[in-house]
Amino acid sequence: MASVIKFKFDKEELYDLFVNQLKTTKEIADIYGCTTVTVNVNLRKYGITWEDRDRNDPEKNKYTRECLYNLYIEEQKSPEEIAEIYNTTHTVIRRRLQKFNITYEMQKEKHHEQFLISELQHDVIIGSVLGDGALTRKGESSILTVFHQESQKEYCQAKFDVMRNLCPINELKFSYRLNESDGYNRQNQFYFYTRYIRNLNRYNDMNTYELLNNLNPNSLTVWYLDDGSLEIKNYRKGNGHIQFAMKWLNRDEIEYAIQMFKNKFNINAKIKWRKKEEGIYSGLKFDIADTEKLINVVKNSELGKMARETMAYKLLLLA
Repeated sequence: MASVIKFKFDKEELYDLFVNQLKTTKEIADIYGCTTVTVNVNLRKYGITWEDRDRNDPEKNKYTRECLYNLYIEEQKSPEEIAEIYNTTHTVIRRRLQKFNITYEMQKEKHHEQFLISELQHDVIIGSVLGDGALTRKGESSILTVFHQESQKEYCQAKFDVMRNLCPINELKFSYRLNESDGYNRQNQFYFYTRYIRNLNRYNDMNTYELLNNLNPNSLTVWYLDDGSLEIKNYRKGNGHIQFAMKWLNRDEIEYAIQMFKNKFNINAKIKWRKKEEGIYSGLKFDIADTEKLINVVKNSELGKMARETMAYKLLLLA
């Protein structure tokens, strides 16, 4: 039978090593020639705590409750991000948060209050997700990214102004793409993105039908300015046809979109076919009368002023 080696720890010596000299449990284990488990058992046995150690550690004293509360709750930083600020490990930060009773539930509640989505922001999100925006989920939060070509900078800026308090940036970003050699005709773009926000998850979870159910004059305005185009055949008469690019919708979703235009706005839409015999379509089209109705919806929406000031070429029938 193998013999069991017993290590005798002197309380005062152990206290001095751990509390006064700030030795780690690994360093103490090396001194005694034992394991860290044995060291921890004896620390508990003698009632020597991390709090005792922290009182003698000037580095630990900088983790005040006020500072950690501000970083973790007010600024919504993760333990990993706070650890980088203090040049320490996230384990140390989590232990400090626990000591001060600063909880994840408190952070979640503050996050919800801080990043409440207004009705107008809701409309911009719906229209953007149907249009040129992209939602991405990471862990428990989602981020909205919006790109527009360089010539639509003012429109992108107007959207950003509505969403600004949800974004971690103060101005639009620019992406130079003319030199990309992937076979596509790339255009330079302006873009912005939100923070990772839990309140955006609901939009990430919506299917196309739910997005269409949320259409109203504001969200339709954004969707039209993103994906719609106005083709004018007679400038003198002001005759024009609106088309919506919707290749990403399946046939059932296209039919549902047609139903929503009729039910919500009394606007008739038709499928725009590319190869009807093969069932290939590119989106929706509107005749002259319904084009005028649609533009009037856009013009009279809460975002109508933004539309006229930033994307007037899509509203020429009312110029």
